[in-house]
Amino acid sequence: MNTEMERRIRELNDLTVGQLRARYEALTGDGSRSSNRRYLIRRIAWRIQAKEEGGLSDRALRRAEELADVEGLRLSAPRTHDVPTGGTKSKTPTTGRAGRLSPGTVLVRHYKDRVIEVTATDYGFRFDGETYASLSAIARAVTGSRWSGRVFFGLTSRKRKT
Repeated sequence: MNTEMERRIRELNDLTVGQLRARYEALTGDGSRSSNRRYLIRRIAWRIQAKEEGGLSDRALRRAEELADVEGLRLSAPRTHDVPTGGTKSKTPTTGRAGRLSPGTVLVRHYKDRVIEVTATDYGFRFDGETYASLSAIARAVTGSRWSGRVFFGLTSRKRKT
């Protein structure tokens, strides 16, 4: 990066949000609705560098357009629906926390001389013949106290303050 370009980018830190938005519009020809300073500075700095040193290759631009194809993109959160669960019903989204574990994944945890076995499903988690919306709900049912389900089942480590 040449020193002139570095100077222009450093100067962005001294501008107000309004000035950054005006600079962004002057560089891109599009207005920005963002009022986030860091975002605007990064976008402007990228644009300055792209003009000086060249932007993305044609191949990269084509690939970005393929990835940005919004036809199949979900624009709203999935709707909840009633899921039968052996006599009880739980409202759970079709995707969400359970989506992080593939359906059919079995988690096993030993807790106070008891073996806790949980199976991930499309609608939540099965435990003792019932479907729960989250691992945390199962941890609470088992222990009687609030737990992070992911910590209880060893999927995430607990962070301790030192």
